[in-house]
Amino acid sequence: MFYKSLLKSLSAILAIASIPGILAAAHPLVQVKANIGPNPTHVGMYTYTPSKLASPLPLVVAIHGCGGSAKEYFTNTKYATLADTYGFIVVYPNAPATGGCFDVHTNATLTHNGGGDSQGIASMITYSVATYNVSAGNVYITGTDSGAMMANVMAGSYPNLFQAASSYSGVAFGCDYVIYPWNSAELSYQWVTVFNYSMDCASSTLNYPRTNYTMWTYGTNFIDIEADGVGHPVPVDETFDLAWFGIITPTATITDPICTPTPTPTPSVPEYEQCGG
Repeated sequence: MFYKSLLKSLSAILAIASIPGILAAAHPLVQVKANIGPNPTHVGMYTYTPSKLASPLPLVVAIHGCGGSAKEYFTNTKYATLADTYGFIVVYPNAPATGGCFDVHTNATLTHNGGGDSQGIASMITYSVATYNVSAGNVYITGTDSGAMMANVMAGSYPNLFQAASSYSGVAFGCDYVIYPWNSAELSYQWVTVFNYSMDCASSTLNYPRTNYTMWTYGTNFIDIEADGVGHPVPVDETFDLAWFGIITPTATITDPICTPTPTPTPSVPEYEQCGG
């Protein structure tokens, strides 16, 4: 899912195709051992800083999935090599739990400044703004699997910190079920409601951005991309992310769908019960 922050816009992605042949980044990944602020669960912080920095300076928070690590996500995605080209900093959180999954369902992590892994990641952002001169108005977040869930948690618990987000194979805020296609609809329903869009008003673009992918546009702030015949988790498309974030120029313009929307009803039960499980 792709979504742009509650301050500017918020949207979501479930799928995109990977680009083979990841080039090595120009510099190594660096672990931050300084006091970054409140980090009750001791989420690890790793950063990648290119030689040439853009001004204003963007920050991309890239979060690994279950069984992964900050180092693995650094190696197996293109965010760092793209940072060398476009001059943004990348922060890679590292899950503290055995098994490499993030806490995405406790009351602490779902609460603003309530603790949990989310507060540690929030501290990484404020630390980066204060220490690296990152522009607070150019902070973005993305993730895969458990990292996709955490991207949604951060968008829900700390919307003030982000301008846009993308989520690859995650679940809606407050949910904790993974491999279930209905998560796409639940996640869409959640953000469609936030933006006052309608589930009955969306335009579809077939075979975009890849063959067998369908992009559903609910508005300029929220899109859902679904993939047919792609396993879990879906491959990451870092270039599409950067275009969605506004770091690079997009190849296509996203516009509001043309239809007469039916207002989406207010959920009658708490969001954490709307997981499709």
